[in-house]
Amino acid sequence: MSRLSDKILPAVAPTMPPLPIINWESIQNEAPLILPINYQGPDASLPAADVVVITWTNAEWSAFDHVFCNSGELRTSEDISWQKDWLAYAKNAPPAPAIGTNYHLWGFYRMVQITGQSGKALRVLLFKAQAHLAYDPYLKGLQDMTNALLEDTGAKYLYSIGTAGGVSDTDLLGNTVVTNSAHLMMTNGNNIPSPYNNQTFTCTDWFPSFNLMDSTKQQLFYSLSNVASWVQYQYLYGELCTKIYNNGSPLASMDGIAVTDLVNTPLNPDNLKQPQTANCKDKPLLTTDFYYIAQPGDAEKYCILEMDDAVLAQVASTKAVSYVFVRNVSDPVVPSNTMAGLAIPDVVRNEWSSFIYDTFGFYTSYNGALSTWATLAAF
Repeated sequence: MSRLSDKILPAVAPTMPPLPIINWESIQNEAPLILPINYQGPDASLPAADVVVITWTNAEWSAFDHVFCNSGELRTSEDISWQKDWLAYAKNAPPAPAIGTNYHLWGFYRMVQITGQSGKALRVLLFKAQAHLAYDPYLKGLQDMTNALLEDTGAKYLYSIGTAGGVSDTDLLGNTVVTNSAHLMMTNGNNIPSPYNNQTFTCTDWFPSFNLMDSTKQQLFYSLSNVASWVQYQYLYGELCTKIYNNGSPLASMDGIAVTDLVNTPLNPDNLKQPQTANCKDKPLLTTDFYYIAQPGDAEKYCILEMDDAVLAQVASTKAVSYVFVRNVSDPVVPSNTMAGLAIPDVVRNEWSSFIYDTFGFYTSYNGALSTWATLAAF
């Protein structure tokens, strides 16, 4: 048996369980109420709403739908049947260049009602965005999408939720952070002429209540230790070795790098039994238009890393709309060195981070969506 073939075992991926049916009664609450929409097509205006909640990737979208629309059924990551109930919105939207001229931005939506602790019934527009800061039409596209959503709905509150990168070893896989602040750092030539580059935006007039967070966390959050096992990590490590070997890059090798070097504190199954939600009020997240792994010193400046939210904050601030960001840790900090002190090549670190996101982002997004629901239900 060669060293490579020994590394790539086991060859069969462990079975990943579905997201559970949500027992709302366990926290003396009930599922969001789905509201009917008189849909007039993708070019029509959106219905009026009190709150707009935006999510981004497909994994996030599925967990989002499960929590807010279909919590009475199990949900696997492969299931896309629920997508048919989401309505396309493309009012004044350009084609999506990366997909083709027949496919338009901005995204897909549904409407629910959530009755808060005050008794107020909130109309909440759920939105899956198709515009992103890192893709054509870049900053302008994201600004135009956000303007359209807020102008059509008349919403007074804007949420952006989804996956994110950790900044320190305390950012455990499956944890969530909530912040009202975002710093924008762009390097793409289509974005850097913007006067908003390197600015920080903070919502100073509102921050959501955490009154329901403890009960939601204790009763409903998904324990990542259910899926982030050593068997799963060994499988992912084998896939990583195979990919690095097949790429034949002279800049990367798995020699001297063991699975135990890559499974650090944020990934250790012993640490993942009870996910947490951190109140990071006034501590900005970092928004970039490029893939960014945490650097030394970032934990002192930022609470999490992602790729859109500061632009939403900039637009919302021009419209007197309050905003907040709920981001789940889907790709924690990756070690720079092995336990023996060997430097881990950046391509290995990037690929490992990608494997972790692809495998667990569906589950971490579930906790992020539940954290979002908890703040809305606490209105």
